[in-house]
Amino acid sequence: MMYFKDSRVPSLAAKRCSELLSKFFPNAVGDIPHKDLTAFVLCALDSWRDMKTSWTNAENPSPLDEDNEQLFIATRSAQTARAIQFLAQRGIDASAELVASFVREWQPSARWPQLDVENYFAAKKNGSTGRERYCVMVLGLRQMSSSFPNEEELRLIVENVHWASPGFADLIRMKAGALANDIIVRAKEDENAEIGFRILRAVSLFDPYAKARLARLLTIGWNHKNRQQAWELVMEASEEDFDEDPCADLIYAELADAAATLAGSDASPEQVSKVIRILERAADRGHWKAALYLYHYYSDPAEVCNDDPEGFYSNKVAPDKEKAQRYRCIVDQYPNAEYELAAAVAEAKLAKDKNKHYRTDNGKGPSAIVEGDKRAPAETLSHLEFLVDQEMWAIRQEEPHPLFVEFTKRTYDSPQEYKDGFAEILEKANPMTERMARRVNDWLHSGNSEPPDEAKLARMQELFGETSDESSKGVDNA
Repeated sequence: MMYFKDSRVPSLAAKRCSELLSKFFPNAVGDIPHKDLTAFVLCALDSWRDMKTSWTNAENPSPLDEDNEQLFIATRSAQTARAIQFLAQRGIDASAELVASFVREWQPSARWPQLDVENYFAAKKNGSTGRERYCVMVLGLRQMSSSFPNEEELRLIVENVHWASPGFADLIRMKAGALANDIIVRAKEDENAEIGFRILRAVSLFDPYAKARLARLLTIGWNHKNRQQAWELVMEASEEDFDEDPCADLIYAELADAAATLAGSDASPEQVSKVIRILERAADRGHWKAALYLYHYYSDPAEVCNDDPEGFYSNKVAPDKEKAQRYRCIVDQYPNAEYELAAAVAEAKLAKDKNKHYRTDNGKGPSAIVEGDKRAPAETLSHLEFLVDQEMWAIRQEEPHPLFVEFTKRTYDSPQEYKDGFAEILEKANPMTERMARRVNDWLHSGNSEPPDEAKLARMQELFGETSDESSKGVDNA
């Protein structure tokens, strides 16, 4: 019989059990009550209801898997035996090996069941996971190819975020955080966004900025569950002090954006007070958007009714004219506030019309839209940029470049030397084909009449600026 401080561990175990049943027992999912299975495996009780009445013992909770290796081995063996017994009682034919694999992935009594407890004890004993270099290579390749880690790579990344040796920990967390951010922003509301969230949640346990960034990203358009997690992070962060952190300005800025987004008309007085606490810290560090929110909060509702028709700010706190004026002054001191707000509105309007393209035909008729690319007419710079990205992505899906394989076998004296070496490998292994380089170089020198996009031109010239004119002679650009 296990006892728990609260319902977190058993509730999480029941949820993971429900998710894993279809993977291990696809033909018997409907015959296995996941909550009752959880109760029997954890506490040897026949039902979830029975366990709920007796699992709590805040004063003396049972050790979890990570707390004692010898006890963990005995507990895991007993849990596997009970799982076999539970399934047999319901007439479900499953081998002992299959059930053992199910329980190992389930890890119902683990503090962090998404991390392999056996790997945790091995890393604790050795002082490292032993796979740090491979993890860095995977992070680099996934970042470079803009592709998603598979389940095995995801577990590798999360485990190394937690248990990498001190010489690699900061590098891996930095790269993992960057990859997670890119995945979330790129995937948006697609289910693949959860891959990024899983990585960023791991990094956030070690990095306050990652925690603030996670709160911010959880507020942008995702489901109700993510919004609840964002609220929890904001409420928790409101009680913390990040003033001594080198990234304090960024941390408070991310938290302020998250807090202001969450504080809708349904926010409770307690939540509003937490939001205002974060906004005030951010505004005191010059975050003009936080100051603008505070100006509205502290203004007399009658004076800002035109700016707040839905009552987003009104009557949340007692009006304070002095504070309102002080925060308004912070906004007025920011020279680009008006322009940034206007640009944000313009960008939102522009996003609604994705089918407008520049004419590149000198009035002779519209350019053909390339098959599979609805964003840019043929032979425009945007089209070439799209082709370049597609070609790089396709090449990078192949096996790792031999240089990367060789790189993982080397030894380095310091993390900085390792990072410099990895950057050098990335540059040498750039898989851009010579044909594409020549094609883009021809375009750059062709005098095409497409209105210039300075950012795209700079990117192309950085990639291909050294391609000589002679190199394109006799090349088929079709």
